[in-house]
Amino acid sequence: MSKDIVNEIKKLIENSTDEEVRSLLFQMAVIMHSKKEAGVPDEFILEDLMESFNRFRSYKEQERYSSLRNAERVHIVFGEASAGSLSVALKELESQDYVLSLHDSFSYGPIWNLHEEQGLSNRKEWLQDHINVDEEYIDQYVENRKETIQTIEALHGHIPIYIWSGENALEYTGLRYVLYLIRSKLNSIRLMNPSVIHPRLFPVAQVDYSLLHTGEISPRQWKGMLEQCASASPLSKPDRQRLVREWETLSTTEERLRIWKDGKLQSVEEDYYDNYLIQITRAIHETQTERDYIKSARIIGEVMGTLEQSIVDSFFEYRIRTLILKGVFEIKGVPKAMRYYSVKLR
Repeated sequence: MSKDIVNEIKKLIENSTDEEVRSLLFQMAVIMHSKKEAGVPDEFILEDLMESFNRFRSYKEQERYSSLRNAERVHIVFGEASAGSLSVALKELESQDYVLSLHDSFSYGPIWNLHEEQGLSNRKEWLQDHINVDEEYIDQYVENRKETIQTIEALHGHIPIYIWSGENALEYTGLRYVLYLIRSKLNSIRLMNPSVIHPRLFPVAQVDYSLLHTGEISPRQWKGMLEQCASASPLSKPDRQRLVREWETLSTTEERLRIWKDGKLQSVEEDYYDNYLIQITRAIHETQTERDYIKSARIIGEVMGTLEQSIVDSFFEYRIRTLILKGVFEIKGVPKAMRYYSVKLR
């Protein structure tokens, strides 16, 4: 059985109810038992089992597109945390809205020609070579992108689209990428800026608080933010075209790190935060009675806690491993994941 089939089966199960999975297993067990009793050769039994699985897959695809066709609105967000919280809120509100999420960290890694197969392949190879994540994660990333495009293509033109994009590098980049993908769609599109809406609805007294990413919003807060959809105006055609052109410009850049600074996106070299990683490590050393190894997870946590950026921990872990190779850090342990090793400055 190929890896693609295994991943597809796993994904179908994850997106199915317990009752649906039990029903599928019961049907397949009945097929195996009845065919064995009848003396049917194994290769024909396997064909029957695959046919049963394909029927179940078709049923789930029809169910997904049925939900999409019946949706009152489609919300596009970036990241599993954003999608999860928003989906919980919509379920509690008994809403028919549909949530579409791109599970990618657009703030780092190559985005050159990402809207084309060559660019997608280039990004996949870079993630495999540099970021300490398993192969399954990379496969899911590619599958999510394909599924997103299929879902967008299936959208009926009368369904309004709401894209939730805050003031950070990840969502700024993702917004333009999505608008390029849906540039030919006739649906009305509304941009919702959580960085503006959230602090207005949920101010924190005597604290200078800013929302770094939409994934920080709780389901309870989403309920209040969804009420703002009614007053949002659709993007004009010139604004849509401008944002598409901005993606076309972004997709020609070769830098592999994007940050949010002075209210705008900046593309920088991937070693941009290396000196800061070293500074944080040196500061921790100064609290020790004698210089000792520090868990890489602690260094990364300190960095992420002080930087107001939507960059995930896997990028900083990649930079620590790069600094180890450069001889800046000494290592103790095995760098297969941040919890397995410690470092100290030489």
